[in-house]
Amino acid sequence: MLSTAFGRRGASFGIVALASIAAVAIWPSRATADPAGEEIDCKPATVISDRPVAVPEAPSVKSPGPHVIARVVTYDNAGTRITESIPPDDWRPTTASTAELEFFGIPGRPSTSTALSSWLDEWGNHYSGVSLGVPCAPTVSVSAATNSHWAGQVATAGGYTEAYGTTEYNPGDTCGVSPDGYTNWVGLGGWLSGRLLQNGFIYGHTFGSHPFFEAINGGQDTGADFITFSFPYGTGDHFNIATSYDPVTGVAHFGWHDIEAGRGGSVGMDVSVFATSGGIFPASNFYDSSTGEAIDERPEVISALGSPEFTTLRPFGHDTWTNATVSRNGGPRTAIRSEPHTGVEMYDGLGRKLVEESGSSSDLSLFQATWLNCGELDPA
Repeated sequence: MLSTAFGRRGASFGIVALASIAAVAIWPSRATADPAGEEIDCKPATVISDRPVAVPEAPSVKSPGPHVIARVVTYDNAGTRITESIPPDDWRPTTASTAELEFFGIPGRPSTSTALSSWLDEWGNHYSGVSLGVPCAPTVSVSAATNSHWAGQVATAGGYTEAYGTTEYNPGDTCGVSPDGYTNWVGLGGWLSGRLLQNGFIYGHTFGSHPFFEAINGGQDTGADFITFSFPYGTGDHFNIATSYDPVTGVAHFGWHDIEAGRGGSVGMDVSVFATSGGIFPASNFYDSSTGEAIDERPEVISALGSPEFTTLRPFGHDTWTNATVSRNGGPRTAIRSEPHTGVEMYDGLGRKLVEESGSSSDLSLFQATWLNCGELDPA
C-alpha cells in the first residue's frame, strides 16, 4: 500500500561533471490545489548541485561526435538524494543514441515493429521535453503500503526490474468521511515481501494531490515523497509511469510522462539512497524483484489519535490501465496479465468491496479498476 511520511527522501548516482555552475538555483515555493479547495505548500528540497555534464558515449563507439551536455541537478531531501538529468531543449529521443537514452532514463528503442511503433508514438509524437520535478520537503505523513488494500494486477513470476503502465491523473471526489484518499501507481515488490519501490500519483482531501515516489522495507519507509512538476498538467491527463531498478548500479529510477495531446512533459528521477525515520539506506534495501504491479489503492495516514489508519476511498470512477507491463534487466516489456499474475480487488475492514477489477481478453496489458464504495476508516 502507499504510505506517506514526509521528511524522508533521497537519490544520487555517479556522474562526471564538466564544470560547476557558480550559483545554485533557488526554486520558488509552489502549491498543489486539492479539488476540495485545500492547498498544500511545496517547500522545495535543498539543491546541493546544479551543473552541466557531458553525456558519456557507449564504450563501443569508436569516433564519438560532440557530446550532449545535460543539466544535472541533485537534491538533498532530508537525507534522500535525488538526481535529475535534463537534456538540451533541442534534444529528441527519436534521434538520440542508446547511451543518451540510458543517461536520461528513457527506455531504449524496442526491436519488434509493434513495440517500436508504440515507443515512437510516446517519445516522438507525445514528447515536449524533460523538465525538473521539484521534490517537496517533508510536511505531512502519508504512505502507500504493501499489498494490503490494493486493487490491480500483479505479475508474480519474479526477476522483474521494471513496472510500467498508462494511467490517469484523477483526484476524484470527496467522501463523506475524512480523511479520504486515493492513489494509483506502478511498483516493484510489496506483494510477497515488505520491500517495495513505487511511483505514481496520490490524492487526498487533507494533503492535496501530488505526483509521488516511495520506498518501503517493513518499518523502514520514506513515506510518500511529493513532487512538483514544472510543466502544465491537469485532471484527465494520461501519464505513462515507470518504476525501475538497476541491480548493477544500485539506482532506482522513477518516471512520469504526460502523453495527453498538446502536453508531452516528462520527469525522471534517479535515487540511490533513501532516508527513512530509521536511517538512510541504499536503494537495494527496498528492491524486491519477485513482483511487478499496476495498482489503485487507498493511502495510509496518521489518525488524530496518532495511530496509522487507512483512509476512506475517494470516488474516482474508473481507472483504465493500458500498457500495464513488466520487464527484466532492460529486456522487452510484457503484459502483466500475460505473465503468471494475480488480480486483486479492494475491500474494507467490514468486507465491503471498494474496487472491482475487469480485464480485456484481447489486450492483456489493459484492465479497468471501478470504484464502488468509499468504505470505512480502518486501522492499518
